[in-house]
Amino acid sequence: MEKNEILQRQLKDEELKTRQREMDRHETTVSKLKLFGDALRNSVSRMSNDPVEIISFFRRVEQLYKSLDVPRASSFGQTALERESNKPG
Repeated sequence: MEKNEILQRQLKDEELKTRQREMDRHETTVSKLKLFGDALRNSVSRMSNDPVEIISFFRRVEQLYKSLDVPRASSFGQTALERESNKPG
């Protein structure tokens, strides 16, 4: 019975390690950049050649960044703790 419990504990530990590796992989800068890049690529319309529409194009892109909650470029290299400590207020 004790050997069975040890095997179950080892299996549970391996599952936890696998989950942690998967979470870490999703938290990397590269994966975040790919995620936001894909989201923006599929959401942003092409900019018109008409100079009058430039301002509205960038306003739409800015609004899209806000709605997707895209972090500022300077925060990609920071850890979550560093980002929290740099927040105003």
